Amino acid sequence: MNFNSEVVDITSDGEEEEQRQSIAGTNEPEKPIISLFRRLIDNERAVFTNEQILHLLNIEFNINVKNLQPVEIDIYISVMKRFLKDWPQWDTFDRAINEYKKENNQNAIEMLLNSKYEDFKSYLKPIVDTTTQMSTKAEEEVANVTNLDDKKETHSDVTLVIEANRSQLNNLVLRHPKNCMLFNGNKQEKTIKSYILPLDAILNWWNVQIQVRVKVKHDMILYYSRETKHKLKHTLVNKVLGVQSPSPKESSLQLQIKSDRRHKKTVHTNVVTKKLKRIASMLGQPDAGESSRIIDFIVNEIGFEEKLAVPAYYKRTLSQYAYKRYLYVDNADSDAVDKKYDVQLEEIITPTIEMFVDG
Repeated sequence: MNFNSEVVDITSDGEEEEQRQSIAGTNEPEKPIISLFRRLIDNERAVFTNEQILHLLNIEFNINVKNLQPVEIDIYISVMKRFLKDWPQWDTFDRAINEYKKENNQNAIEMLLNSKYEDFKSYLKPIVDTTTQMSTKAEEEVANVTNLDDKKETHSDVTLVIEANRSQLNNLVLRHPKNCMLFNGNKQEKTIKSYILPLDAILNWWNVQIQVRVKVKHDMILYYSRETKHKLKHTLVNKVLGVQSPSPKESSLQLQIKSDRRHKKTVHTNVVTKKLKRIASMLGQPDAGESSRIIDFIVNEIGFEEKLAVPAYYKRTLSQYAYKRYLYVDNADSDAVDKKYDVQLEEIITPTIEMFVDG
């Protein structure tokens, strides 16, 4: 199953569509999710285009594209491309369809389509809801930037936007500005540093993702996705002024859960952990090392509740207090003899994890 966007739109055959509507006794167009299922039945490599994704959002979730800004549309399309192909029931759906096609059992196929339609829509609903929040926030940020541009002739404040990778950011600011230059213009030497870190530290590192599928029942495959998303805040400060920035606020370590109560199911955590431990015990060399330890890490991670809500999003802060550190290049040859400046880039890091569980 291939979901790409930059392709020619693929639509159902007109006569075939009319025949299906005639059988159903209605002239109403078929639901986009059902149409997607049918195209995949006829062609395993059928393509779902951007236009069809937006049509699905409009019909199935009442997302009116005409009311969206371009940045919101891009976010919707990107997220849907990511999650459409990750529906945990694709394999089950494919096996059942192949069996019914061999038996030429059209009634069973129609019943399966209607059953899986509800499951697929339930899977997408929390994803669409979260994406709506993301797109609304992004549109507001774009609007704020636009408003700043509109006022730039009368507004005296200057906003400087800098894009930098982690290494560049660490060496961006000259602690004592030289020749009125605040930023370090020296070419950075490319060095390779070797660190020995525990596996837990690596898995909690920046933007590390873990994805696992495990069969917990004969008719259910649990999908688990985890990603670290450290929140960053930067402030340029002059330490000579002695102005103390506010201390980072205390964060709750409680797990935040967001689920669709209308379609929520529950899975006992001990069932999942037993399955995972069994997989770990079956791993042979050379996989028994890190692979087994990663599974142990996941087992400990999902042990936070007796039962898991499915589908649901989970979010948790990893530290009670945010980390604060100061980034600068200590240039001893500065011409700032009077020491008016001690410029440092204050970085506040809030380490968080986000998890998604579906089945």
